[in-house]
Amino acid sequence: NYPKIEKNNEGNYFELSQKDFKDVIEKTVFACSTDDSRPILKGCLFEIQDNLLTTVALDGFRMAVVKKDVESNGNFKAVIPSRTLNEIQRLLDKEDVKVKVILQKSALFIEVENTTLISRLIEGEFVKYNHILPSNFSNTVTLNKGALLTSIERASIVAKNDRYNIVKFDIKEEVMT
Repeated sequence: NYPKIEKNNEGNYFELSQKDFKDVIEKTVFACSTDDSRPILKGCLFEIQDNLLTTVALDGFRMAVVKKDVESNGNFKAVIPSRTLNEIQRLLDKEDVKVKVILQKSALFIEVENTTLISRLIEGEFVKYNHILPSNFSNTVTLNKGALLTSIERASIVAKNDRYNIVKFDIKEEVMT
């Protein structure tokens, strides 16, 4: 039988626009692990602290962190599976309509207009990502975003022939190669 999941209206929740939620998913879900050896990394951490949503995904090689202001009823965190997030992304098509995300002990409820998506959450302790991020940086670079993106696109074509698909940056004084 399908497991019975009861929705508790007093659970933790947050709300944001479909556009913002889709943006959060697009900017983080790619960094989720696909490896079964650490199941907790196969999802994104959604952490609410003082109406600020911090979404984190990492796979051991890369990390994505996105922050957005949301309306919520408290501070809480949960790990949502990446497969669920990909399905949610398909539901979101209207920019200004709000999405309500209800998080319970082991279940997730997404309410988008007349549709409710229910999923299980990944249980366990997520990696302490704050310890990975440096508090200050010894070097900073300011550059044109468009020029950087087009340069990376061109370099990545050649990098696809390499085994690891690596694009390296060489930064010296006023020149970045």
